[in-house]
Amino acid sequence: MGYKEPLMKEMINASSSLGLATSRRTMLEEETVRNVYAGVGGYMGVLAHDLVQSGFTGEADGLKTVYGSVVSDIFNGEKMEAGVYMNKRDF
Repeated sequence: MGYKEPLMKEMINASSSLGLATSRRTMLEEETVRNVYAGVGGYMGVLAHDLVQSGFTGEADGLKTVYGSVVSDIFNGEKMEAGVYMNKRDF
């Protein structure tokens, strides 16, 4: 399913607040709980889709807030966008 730009922006904003933030140490110590991360991430993606389709909205520029100050302090939106647009022809 393809999304028009406004809907895709809302999906990104909503899903940014549903991210799984966990300790990197869990992965390095080979703890088995890490095996559910991909599944939970996939579930959150489907949930974000369902929520947005039902009218839910996310924080405006949620990526910048969550990944620029909550989870990390080095998020660079310009670099991310450059990568998206650079690879757009691949889709």
